[in-house]
Amino acid sequence: MLRELNATGRRRVPADAPADFVPTRWQGYLTVSEADGRAADYRHYWELSLLYRLQAALRSGDVWVRGSRRYADPASYLIGAESWPPLREEFCALTGTSRYARDQLARLGGELTGALGAPAGPGSPTPSPTPAPAPTHQLLPELRRNLRTSITLRQ
Repeated sequence: MLRELNATGRRRVPADAPADFVPTRWQGYLTVSEADGRAADYRHYWELSLLYRLQAALRSGDVWVRGSRRYADPASYLIGAESWPPLREEFCALTGTSRYARDQLARLGGELTGALGAPAGPGSPTPSPTPAPAPTHQLLPELRRNLRTSITLRQ
């Protein structure tokens, strides 16, 4: 629709033009310009909203540009279903993973349990949480003192 408006040089956006993509906080601009009969202003706000949504869709990968490297179809980065079986063994060997999801999940679950400690069973005391590190603003004076000391020692 925007291409058609630009090609014909029309200033007025058709009444049946969609406006559901316009952000809520920008709706007021469209409403006021339409009520005041300012067709050119309405078109500018409508077009800006459209391009703003297009930009967001390009960045998120919801819309892509054929032949583009930056805004390519996200599926083009994936290994195709027909190419995966021959590559699977090599991939699993290189990454040290199992080719079976249930085995990989069990291994990762074991690693997670080991890292977090054994889960508390019924009746066992609740482990005390690890103390949070001191906020950065409390660490800066200590770092400054250490820095001054190391500079003094080097001189």
